[in-house]
Amino acid sequence: MDTGDITSMSWNDFKQKDDKNLNPLTNRQLLNIRATSPEYAFRNGLLDIVGNGVGITKISEWIKSNLPKIGSTENTLEGYTK
Repeated sequence: MDTGDITSMSWNDFKQKDDKNLNPLTNRQLLNIRATSPEYAFRNGLLDIVGNGVGITKISEWIKSNLPKIGSTENTLEGYTK
């Protein structure tokens, strides 16, 4: 994988850029670059970025904790009521 220049930017900055050569990287790609590219081997900032990522586990936990808040205990012909 060609690492080129890696930089971090906000999502808003990314959306405003007109550069079609910008490529967002996944956490897996960042970790692979850090593991295989000597110039990135000791850049601990990449680990901070990965650590701040949201994975499927966190999303699932959020859904499970918030799902009961939108539920119902009664079924009617018009829909659900509480």
